[in-house]
Amino acid sequence: MNVTNFKARVETWADIRAIFWEIMQDSEAAQQFFTETQITNWANKALREMATATIPLEVRATFSTVSESPLYGLGSRAMKIFRLEIDNWRLGVTSEDKLFKSDRNWRTIGGDPKAYYISQFTDSDDLVFGLYPEPRSVLDGIVYYRAKPPTVSSSTDTSRLQVPSWAVWGVLYSMLSDAYLAEGRRHEKTNSSYKYYKMLFNDIVDRLAARSRAKLNKAWVYGSKGTRPNYGIRMSLPNMIQAGPDAPENFGDTVSRTTSATATAIAIAAGTGFSLYWDEGAADVDHFSVYRGKAKTNMQPFATLATTFDPTADGWTDTTATDVGLYYFQVTATNTMGYESWKSDYFTLTVT
Repeated sequence: MNVTNFKARVETWADIRAIFWEIMQDSEAAQQFFTETQITNWANKALREMATATIPLEVRATFSTVSESPLYGLGSRAMKIFRLEIDNWRLGVTSEDKLFKSDRNWRTIGGDPKAYYISQFTDSDDLVFGLYPEPRSVLDGIVYYRAKPPTVSSSTDTSRLQVPSWAVWGVLYSMLSDAYLAEGRRHEKTNSSYKYYKMLFNDIVDRLAARSRAKLNKAWVYGSKGTRPNYGIRMSLPNMIQAGPDAPENFGDTVSRTTSATATAIAIAAGTGFSLYWDEGAADVDHFSVYRGKAKTNMQPFATLATTFDPTADGWTDTTATDVGLYYFQVTATNTMGYESWKSDYFTLTVT
């Protein structure tokens, strides 16, 4: 099912998860293709990228200074301080490098703070700022900063995502692009779905950035380079991710007869049986299927081989190809969840 078929209002993490699982033809209980941890990380990655590319949420927080304690943390959501006040006095902005150049003993200076700086102890888990001079008494402070939206998790299913309601779809688009990229080798070699959903995500980020700066193009813009999703990309989207027991390019590429490990075409006399051998592939194979036809455009299921069948050692024997002419064979593997891999390369048989 394509995401464009959904018209419902989407605002919460529960809404996003439900649609994602449905598109993937999966569920939170089964988690056949992706884990809860994966999709949560993808959602938080999207929120982080949206915040980084725009002017995100603005937060006002109060704090009290502690005597002889110059450093204070704002947590992992904080991105950038744009105003800081102590006792209703707006502080200037400086840096540790500037302070050191002016006085190498600057850390020992105390008094009423006149400036703030971003500490070298700042990392992705905590934005740490310092006050200069170092406070020597309890003072009331207010800090204004830009912050990333709160992260999502399985414990916040009903939480509304803190982005504009029209931009919530961007989180889903980014998750889908990451999902199709992760499974690209299984379902399509060109990754057109990844490109499509990434393009939709980039468009929302561009529009979000423009709105946050009060500059929005009147025309709808696709992606940072203004490239519209072309008809070919949109029409080539698969309905869902379908994962076989192994990637198509790694399963069944070599289908051979007993007499030659690399042969892909042989000739036999009418009434003579022959055997096909191929790679077994992944361990979760439920059964194999053999397709046969007189033309590549008319391949029909011909035989189903149970789990106990070993295609590498046993081979599959056909004694019914007795009509003179050309035959084509392909094999597939179906995993325990019922998903069939792509067909193998053709094996050609000529009956004389």
